[in-house]
Parts: sequence; structure tokens; C-alpha cells
Amino acid sequence: MSISIKKPRSDSKLDALKQDQQRQLCEWMLTPGLSYESIKELVVDKFKISTNSGSLSRFYQSRVSAYLIQRRSQQVGVAKEVGEELKKMPGEFSQVTIDALEQKAFELANNPVVEARSIKAIFMLLLRARDQSLKEKDIELKLRRLQLLEENSKSAKEKLTAIKMSPQARGLSAETLKKIEEAAKLL
Repeated sequence: MSISIKKPRSDSKLDALKQDQQRQLCEWMLTPGLSYESIKELVVDKFKISTNSGSLSRFYQSRVSAYLIQRRSQQVGVAKEVGEELKKMPGEFSQVTIDALEQKAFELANNPVVEARSIKAIFMLLLRARDQSLKEKDIELKLRRLQLLEENSKSAKEKLTAIKMSPQARGLSAETLKKIEEAAKLL
């Protein structure tokens, strides 16, 4: 069964729209739950052009599939670029960039014409970025703990030295001083 696509009429008002208006019309036509009646009202309100369902149907057949292909290739291209950059330097993306990527992934996930592989690739990149972020936070936490341990050790050593040098230390036995030193080494 072959489907014939009619050539757009040369006097078609919808084909004469500016490119950004045609994009907007394509978006409306791809919006789930938006009927041709609603779209006709939007066209009149926004573009000041009256149209009918037949014209909208012809416009859909001639323009929307090409628009979808173009939009999809742009999205895939952006996803690949972001993916390559994320692979090169996963820890250098700001939180705002990751949030924007999450939003784009959500939009793609809700688009029925996007392949699952593309969505999976973006979500895998997001997971890697999150994993990298968690590793960086873990490293920061470990460094902070190490710094605190070093500060505590230094403070304990200073106190131990002060105890040894103080006149009251003369009353401590060698065995007590040895226990204090061993305890300080544990810090």
C-alpha cells in the first residue's frame, strides 16, 4: 500500500509562515492532546491566519516528519558532544550543567520518537557524572578527616611536650609518661 503525499499548494498560508512560526506549528502538532481545533485557534491567535483541518493535515504530512528528523539529529548531536566532554573531564561539569542535562534527558525520555539507546546513553552519562561527584565528595571527606587527625595529633604532641617540660611533670613517674606518650601516638 503506497501513501501519496500531495504537493503543498503554492498559495498555502501555512507554508508561507516564517521558519520560527513553522517550528512552533510543528511543536503544537506534536503536543499530545492538542487537537486540530485547538491548533487552529492558536494559529489564529498567534499568527493572525485562519486555517482549516485539511490545511493542517497537509502541513503535518509535508513538514512535521522533516522537523522531527532535524530536531532529533540536533538532540543526538548535542547528547554526543556532551557525552564526549563528560568522558574527557567528568568532574569538571558544574551542577547547573548536570541539571540541564538531566532536564534534557527527561524531555527525551518523554518523547515517543526518540530511540531508547539515545536516552540510555544520556542517563549513563548522568550516572557517571553523579558517581564522579560522589567520589570527589568522598575524597574531600577523607582529606578533611586526615587534616583533623593531624591537627589532633599535633595538639596532643604539644600538650605532651608541655606536660614533660612543666614543673608538675617531675611528680610523674617514667611509666606514667610512657603511657601518656603511647596514648598520644594513637591519636
